[in-house]
Amino acid sequence: MKIKELIIYIKNGFNPKKLKSKNKLTIWTKSFYNWKIFIKWTWNVSIWSYCAFWPNLRIISSNHDYNYPFLQWSFIERDLWVKHPNKFIAKDVNIWSDVWTWDNVMIMPWVNIWNWVIIWAWAVVTKDIPDYAIIWWVPAKILKYRFNDDIISVLKEIKWWDWSLEKQKRNIEFFKTNLNKINAEELKKIIND
Repeated sequence: MKIKELIIYIKNGFNPKKLKSKNKLTIWTKSFYNWKIFIKWTWNVSIWSYCAFWPNLRIISSNHDYNYPFLQWSFIERDLWVKHPNKFIAKDVNIWSDVWTWDNVMIMPWVNIWNWVIIWAWAVVTKDIPDYAIIWWVPAKILKYRFNDDIISVLKEIKWWDWSLEKQKRNIEFFKTNLNKINAEELKKIIND
């Protein structure tokens, strides 16, 4: 298994289309990258739509397999002429829709960061993060959720991220509404089908 590394340098730019490489890296549309993102992968890394990443995001999808007496596999291959049975532990990393990271975030292997998550600066994400969580720390922990449970339920029900552009345009008021200042019934009333 060969490690692939990608450094994306995009200043104030949107990913204009789905990017898929032969190396199991998939980046969907309408995500925003500001300066440098480092992705080191040997396994699947998927970044979905409407994400915003600030500088120095690091995504790592593999690590040395620590179940053996040695971590530095080049030693056994070079000096003992024996192929290492399993050099890396590789797992999928999924960053779902509308995830926002501040500066210098690190995402470790085998993590799902679900929809609408905010990750504060310098966090190290080592486990799955549920929808709408705001996280920070090393290792990252949930500080709070972006909205109350009733608002989250409505958002999951209406699935605005699947709307057509025309429907999004019909619902400008929805996108301009502070969802922490209304209740679920008020939210439902501003949606135009």
